Amino acid sequence: MRRVTPVVNQKGGLSLVVDVDHKGDHLTGRRTLRAVTPVQLGATADAHLSWSRPGAAPGGSLWPLGDGGPVDAIRGAVDPGDPSSIAIAFRRGPTVWMGTVDASSPSSPAAKGDVGHIDGMGPAIGSPTVAMNGGVALVAWSDRASAEEPWQIRWARFEAGGPPSPPHTFPAPAGGKGEPFMSPSLTAVPGGRFLLVWTEGPAAGHVLRALTLGPDGRAIGAPLELSTEGANAGQGQAAVAENGAGVVAFLESGKKGFEVAATSIVCGHP
Repeated sequence: MRRVTPVVNQKGGLSLVVDVDHKGDHLTGRRTLRAVTPVQLGATADAHLSWSRPGAAPGGSLWPLGDGGPVDAIRGAVDPGDPSSIAIAFRRGPTVWMGTVDASSPSSPAAKGDVGHIDGMGPAIGSPTVAMNGGVALVAWSDRASAEEPWQIRWARFEAGGPPSPPHTFPAPAGGKGEPFMSPSLTAVPGGRFLLVWTEGPAAGHVLRALTLGPDGRAIGAPLELSTEGANAGQGQAAVAENGAGVVAFLESGKKGFEVAATSIVCGHP
């Protein structure tokens, strides 16, 4: 069992979908996306990224991927202004792939445009994160040229159905713990903007910070300091409602090891 995803069922109640890896599954690396009708993405044996309904056999191909190793770390984000548009990102070795899925037909999701990819700076990259807002998607991931170099965060932008921009290195704002910068997480916030949450600092003193980004990926305002002073924290994940009220959950060191902590946030309209 890989993860449990909360979804809204046909009666408007809360249900859970479980992503499971099992022998003989014709769709590997299943990841549930919270579309209007929940859909799972994964890879098939013939090197296609395909979709299925939860727990079912593959329903159809989205893109042929060719050679390049196994698909993993699939992520997806629904555009809050257009629930039929889903931005996706995934990893194949040291490469980040990204594209858009049109879920307007509940019986058959389809690719919207081609799938694009960006090579990492070295032999390994972190898991990607993706968010979509107003037809614009941002993808971010941890990257470095070699094991001797500190992790940096790189990001790219694309419009629904379009190719990705050239990658950019995120210029983390001053005032934090400094390199390495890693474990990025993106979510859509009101006004067509995005919230980027990341981990930075030395191994024994990681801190969690966040920054609002515009649809062009540029920073807006001052960074947020999210973790407790003196604690070792990281792996933040944010959720923000349409009214701007949200929460960021993360891991934080405690007396008995790491525990889950959370802090509330408010993201107002510009």
